[in-house]
Amino acid sequence: MAGLEKAWQPFCGKPLIEHVIERLSPQVDDMVINANKQLERYQSLGLRVIGDENNERSGPLLGIYSCLIHIQTGIACVVPCDMPSLPSNLVAHLQANMDKDSRACLAHDGQRLQPLVSLLLPGVQDVISGYLSRGDRRVHECMLALPHTVAYFNDPGAFVNFNTLDQLRHAQQKP
Repeated sequence: MAGLEKAWQPFCGKPLIEHVIERLSPQVDDMVINANKQLERYQSLGLRVIGDENNERSGPLLGIYSCLIHIQTGIACVVPCDMPSLPSNLVAHLQANMDKDSRACLAHDGQRLQPLVSLLLPGVQDVISGYLSRGDRRVHECMLALPHTVAYFNDPGAFVNFNTLDQLRHAQQKP
């Protein structure tokens, strides 16, 4: 994103993060944001903001870990800030697909696994901590290492994310 804070990039008239909050807030009891820059701006959204546990800023896996160790809930739904069209039944569908032996349920859009969209049970932070302590930062591999199930949504459009300004501009130009 050319050094810009991805969450604050405009999409269809408002920042990406506001779309995500609007999609997720009816589905959950509480929300927290992981951020390490522009903290006051994130706090202006009225949600608790949790920074990375250390100053490494080593990606989403550390952000997930940092939030998990600070929340007091039996289950956590993890989503990235750049998926403005998440399903309105995301949490319910993930929960419905979680079995008694799983510690995580990972979303699959019908074409590919979306490991940054997941439901996580308590205790997974220990596995994540082990990955981080070995210097591993790959969310995909870490999530697959958890005892998990997969929830199929068969809707790739609901999981579209944006990694460049060009992708964002192009998506806004589509009818």
